[in-house]
Amino acid sequence: MLADLRCRGFEPTIEEGRSPVIVVHHAGRRVGTVHVKSAKRGSWQFTITRFCEIRFEGERQVVGPFRPLPSEAGICALVELDSDGNRIFILRWKELRDIVVDDYRSYLARFGGRRPRKWDSLHCAIGPGHLPPGSEGAWSAAFAPIG
Repeated sequence: MLADLRCRGFEPTIEEGRSPVIVVHHAGRRVGTVHVKSAKRGSWQFTITRFCEIRFEGERQVVGPFRPLPSEAGICALVELDSDGNRIFILRWKELRDIVVDDYRSYLARFGGRRPRKWDSLHCAIGPGHLPPGSEGAWSAAFAPIG
């Protein structure tokens, strides 16, 4: 991924932390961050409370307001690891949040707000089929305001 960004004229560096974050510079100026999430099996795993608040009413979950975005120009790179070649999907953090929360709301609605196996689980996952067309390899859209 670093090489891919360098080929596009960016100067990426890795920031130490809990999950991989790449700080991206262009012409000596910081232009954004890329949060990297990888998966081998075609779906990326999250905890829903990373994106929104959840309130419990008994064993039912109620989706609350969105959590603040992690950074102004936050980009998320979802990497699908494969021996035949990795696929990289690029989304703005807000797009990812909206997709994950909408999918979680739909899932809960199918079961009346109560998760069927473990009612208090906050686990969620999305796969490539949840992502908008054109998000695969969409680096140019991610940092379009550069110039």
